[in-house]
Amino acid sequence: MPYIKKDQRAPIDVIVDQLAPLITDAGTFNYAVTRLSHLMLKEKGMRYANINELIGAMECMKLELYRKLAGPYEDIKLVENGPVGIHDIEQDIVQSIPLKMIKSIQVQEKY
Repeated sequence: MPYIKKDQRAPIDVIVDQLAPLITDAGTFNYAVTRLSHLMLKEKGMRYANINELIGAMECMKLELYRKLAGPYEDIKLVENGPVGIHDIEQDIVQSIPLKMIKSIQVQEKY
């Protein structure tokens, strides 16, 4: 998970803050992550365990991004726009969730 100690974050944040404006699309993001991964493997050694560790970290990053951002965003859009393939019970559930409640949960959650 990305929740490392604050003193470990500071030196990384300086570099990431400089890098972020250069990451303009999925291609540049992919390149940066791939290059960083290659450099880490060069430093740690080209071993299955190290490759597996990086892939595991990437999978967890994906899941965390979905859990914290995409999932809640999709919940709001579900209420705003309705579900795909409306079934009576699904529609009843969606309509029973007030949009204000979902948005207030979003605002209260701290990262």
